[in-house]
This record gives sequence, structure tokens and C-alpha cells, in this order.
Amino acid sequence: MTNSYAETVIAVTDDNPSDLELAAEGLQASGLRSRIDSILGGPEALAYLRSVAHDPVHAPGLVLLDINMPRVVGFDLVTFIRSEPALVKTPVFMFITSIRDRDVKQAETLGATGYLTKPATFAEYANVAAFITPHLQRSGSAG
Repeated sequence: MTNSYAETVIAVTDDNPSDLELAAEGLQASGLRSRIDSILGGPEALAYLRSVAHDPVHAPGLVLLDINMPRVVGFDLVTFIRSEPALVKTPVFMFITSIRDRDVKQAETLGATGYLTKPATFAEYANVAAFITPHLQRSGSAG
């Protein structure tokens, strides 16, 4: 797959280093040429988002979040993203391990763009890449 999003940053947040590595490698192997910023854990993701909120040129063009993380959960991060002018239009997709109506409803209420079942294999990231590609924004163009 060829795209024009080589300058786009995709921020991926998870509390599991193996899942982060799988996501980065799977998205890149799918042909997606975006830079992947892998962020380990909710507090680290909040610090990352705070830094890019004040430097919109480096803001991600799309965010993928794990919902279930200790201390700062994915829902907290969506709330922060939607409260920041430089990030408010950034597409945010939440990874969920099981589709629970409560989680889906909360993601929608907070302004998540959508949700995806968390891929368990390398090959499943090709489907994620195909799904998110239409939503990618050139980094620094939001606002």
C-alpha cells in the first residue's frame, strides 16, 4: 500500500511493551509509511500529549490508545485530547480487548473517533492500517 502520509505521526499507547512493538512493526509492515511514536503507559502518554499540545507542529495525525492501562486509562487520554485546541480534531481510536457496551458508549461520549478490537497478531495490523488510513491527518495540520 502506498500513501502520502509519510510525514504523519501515529501515536500508539499501551502499557505492554510487547503489544507496542507488535503494533509498530505490524503497522509499518502493512505499508503504512507514517512515523510511529510508541508510548509505554498512560502517564507517559499524558506527558507526550502535553508536550505536543504546546508544539502543534509535532502533534500526531492519529492516536491509537489502549483503554485498560494502570493509573491513566485511555478514557482519561481521550478527555485530555478533546480539551486541547491543538489536538481536538486529531482522530483517536481506542483498542479494546472485548466489545463491552459500557466501554463503547464511554468512548463515543468522550469523543473517540472509533474503537477497534485489539489485534493479537502481526497480520491483524494490516486490517488496522487499512481502517485508519482514511482518518490520517498530516502532523501539524490539525487546528
